[in-house]
Amino acid sequence: RIVRRGDAGPDMFMLLSGAAEVRAATPRGIDHVLETLGKGQVFGEMSFLSGRPRTADVVALTNVEVLSLNCKFLERLTESMPAAASRLLLNLSIYLVDRLQNTTRALADGVGREA
Repeated sequence: RIVRRGDAGPDMFMLLSGAAEVRAATPRGIDHVLETLGKGQVFGEMSFLSGRPRTADVVALTNVEVLSLNCKFLERLTESMPAAASRLLLNLSIYLVDRLQNTTRALADGVGREA
């Protein structure tokens, strides 16, 4: 287990190698796989940005190598390389928008099936 649901999370992670699953519990307490992650994908960004507890578990499926980024790193990057920090935050924003669009589409598809 790389990240545990409910834990405080000042770090964001990038999967450098290997594979992992993002799992969340259903209302009945059964784990549901939300996404399978591969090289280059990020996780933990919601807690990193909001300071709120983690909303899902991330479990390694294979041996993994993970890059951990925390707020202190971002502060140092902003001071020493503002263009790089800006690019990192822009890419993170684009990633979150893509994920929100996918979630919205999936919800709309589910509602359309129920109608």
